[in-house]
Parts: sequence; structure tokens; C-alpha cells
Amino acid sequence: MFILILALLALSPVSDARTITVGHTVGADYWDIQDAINESGDSDTIQVWYGTYNEHIVINKSLKVESRDGTSRTFIDGLGTGVVVNITSDDVTFEGFTVQNGEIGIKLTGNNSVVKDNAINITNLGGGGHGYGIYMDSSDDNILFNNTISGVHKGAGGYGTCCYGSAGTGYGIASISATNRNIIYNNNFENADTQDGYDSGGNNAWDGGPAIGGNYWRDYTGNNTDCDGIGDTPYDLAGRYRR
Repeated sequence: MFILILALLALSPVSDARTITVGHTVGADYWDIQDAINESGDSDTIQVWYGTYNEHIVINKSLKVESRDGTSRTFIDGLGTGVVVNITSDDVTFEGFTVQNGEIGIKLTGNNSVVKDNAINITNLGGGGHGYGIYMDSSDDNILFNNTISGVHKGAGGYGTCCYGSAGTGYGIASISATNRNIIYNNNFENADTQDGYDSGGNNAWDGGPAIGGNYWRDYTGNNTDCDGIGDTPYDLAGRYRR
């Protein structure tokens, strides 16, 4: 019996995943989000407590990065420059933050990640340049839902959730041909300079199906004759495709 128990214990999976806390208060493990990421391992959870974090973070491991206190109390502020949140690893979950004041709010170059329940407000572009809420580049099989993207101003060019842009434009969300099989639904796209949506790839899903629904597009100009809150005609994305 003793030998059998030892054998079962040897076969049992052992999880080393940790929860690492970040906060500007007593009791947190780290003061800065990036320091916590640097000291973490794959499959760890980074839990960020309320406050404003003036930093640009790079998530280069398979982590869950979450706010404890939600978008109304947890801010990552890029102070008007660069990429505020750069997700370069596969299998990342990023949720519950207000991401603000950068040239790009969230940049995705990894795959199989989830970005949900965030508020992204890109209002400070300094002297010009492209503005993006979410920027996807060669990034496949991600799920983006329940995000609100607003205040994307173009400077010399800008997008809300995006992978591609040209000078003098501002979009709420966009994807390019190297970005495929992403599912994007139940997001609110509000107040982009040029248009809320752009898709030059066409191999992405812009709704979660009839039971879940699509996205809210502030600049939707189609019909809703039965007043059910769902457009009767597809939203016209800039680029080559309609969704």
C-alpha cells in the first residue's frame, strides 16, 4: 500500500503557478507591473491592485495579467508615448484595466490570447503619428471581447484596434492580412477619427454568433427597422470586407 501511494504521488501533476500581486500599498509583492512580469514564470497570475501605473509593459510570458479592482480604479498610463501594453507571448490573458495615453494601447504579436473587459483611451499623440487602441500584427487565434475603445485620434494616422494604418487616418479597430482567425465581439468602438473598423485580411470573425452578438459601432449607418438594437445590414469595415 505504501509503495502504491508513493507511485500515485509521483504521477500526480504538480503546479508551480503563483499569484503575484502588484500595488502601491503595503502588502503587495511589487510596486511596478513590469517588475512582477520579469520575476514571474509561465502560467503565473499577475494581480494588479488599484492605482495608476505610469509605465510601458511587455508581456513576454504565458501569463494571466488581471486587475483586482476593475477599469474604474486600475490604470496603465503611457504618458503619451509608445506602446502601453505589448503582448509578445502566446497564451496570455489580459483583463480589467484602463489603458490610456500612448500611441498604441495594446499591441498583440502573440497568438491564442484573450483580451477582455478593458477600457482603452488613446488621446495623447503629441506631435502626430499613428494612434491605435489595439494593434494586431501577425497575431492569430485571439479572442477580444467586452472592451471599450474610445478617443482614438489620428495625429498623422490612427486606429482603435489594429494592425495597419496610413497617414491621416484614425480607426476604432482593424486587422491586416497576416492576422487571422481572431474572434472579436461584444466590444464598443466609439469616437475614432476616421472610422471605427478596418479589415484588409477578411479571415477574422467580427461577432460571436446569434446567441452572443456582434460589436457596437458608433459610426454605423445601416438600418434597424425592427428597433431590436441589431443592425439589419452589415457594418461596412474600411478595407476590402463587410461584417
